[in-house]
Amino acid sequence: MSVIRAHFDGKVFVPEAAVEIPLGTPVEVIVPSAAPVPRLSELIKLMESLPDDSDLPADASMEVDHYLYGHPKRGST
Repeated sequence: MSVIRAHFDGKVFVPEAAVEIPLGTPVEVIVPSAAPVPRLSELIKLMESLPDDSDLPADASMEVDHYLYGHPKRGST
């Protein structure tokens, strides 16, 4: 797969540089979206809907192996 940079002049897509492909070759133009990726926004909504769990220790994210598997805390030497 090749990437061809182009701009839209209001009617057609115009390549920024010479393109060497045979006439009539079908191509697919993918236009990047300026909107947020739907899957990311869905994930954010899901995360916002989760309840706050105030029962978790303050260091739960740093010491996940300790709380899940009983490993020694990283902070202890």
